[in-house]
Amino acid sequence: MPRTITVRGTGKISAKPDLIAVSLTVEAKDPDYAAAMDKADRDAEAISDAVRVAGIEEDALRMADFSVRADYESVHDDRGNWKNVFAGYAVTRTYQLRFPLDAAVLSALLGNIGASEASPQLSVSFVLSDPEKAKREALEAAVRDAREKAGLLAAASGCALGTLLSVEYSVAHRDAVSATTFAADEAAMPRMAKAAFRMNAAPQDVEIADNAVFTWEIC
Repeated sequence: MPRTITVRGTGKISAKPDLIAVSLTVEAKDPDYAAAMDKADRDAEAISDAVRVAGIEEDALRMADFSVRADYESVHDDRGNWKNVFAGYAVTRTYQLRFPLDAAVLSALLGNIGASEASPQLSVSFVLSDPEKAKREALEAAVRDAREKAGLLAAASGCALGTLLSVEYSVAHRDAVSATTFAADEAAMPRMAKAAFRMNAAPQDVEIADNAVFTWEIC
């Protein structure tokens, strides 16, 4: 039976994010279904206008989720007991937007949205335009790390690496997203517009790690 050596290789890479990803959620409520839909449409138009005025291609704005539900509120009845009564309809829409990383454009976008009729919940993240490239680089680094470790261990044992016998690798979903994030609720957006929001520092690099287990024959 051949002698073997098994090592785990780990690769880590850092990459500067080059895209801004924005998620916006708006909710329109009204006792009348048509009125709730009309308000949702006005919110959508206000967001679209804010995107355009900021200098971003309007096609970059996409709807990610759309829902309509009956809305209820809790009230006291004549006996002082709580009960749920129908209050109308709630229309919720979530939009996704991606554009090249530019602090001035982001500041303009947030200011425009804050000054608009729409009052969305908003979150901002910083991502890579080519995450697969970064993931490949991390995996390649893991391979190099494993070979270097195996070579050192074999040499220290007075042996040499032979044939690579097996590789164990489990594909895992790894988000290529910077740890830097930004979020604001619907109440904060108008205040941000008045205060002229600015991003004064670059976001953190995206960190990606990968690993695999390699087994070599040694002689």
